[in-house]
Amino acid sequence: MLATDSEDALEHLEEYEKELQGARDRGADIKIITDNANSLERAMEFAEIQEKEHKHRFMAVDDHSILFLTPKEEKDTEVGAWVKSPFFTQGLKHKLDE
Repeated sequence: MLATDSEDALEHLEEYEKELQGARDRGADIKIITDNANSLERAMEFAEIQEKEHKHRFMAVDDHSILFLTPKEEKDTEVGAWVKSPFFTQGLKHKLDE
């Protein structure tokens, strides 16, 4: 699961599209939560795209770990935190799926 705005999502797709498609081919479920799903049409081949207004920036991996980034408005002081907690990761993913 990747949550970010459509601008950042497009940048990530340009860099990691082949890897994401490969992960999908190996059975991974890929979900992108973004503010403008229409701008990510080409990703619909390998990912579920959910449009939702939010300011979150994170990536959840394998239901075990999550990478949080500070809000985009705070780029001058961007900070990330990697949390390895299946309970926390699965809880957050469940909350966003509601």
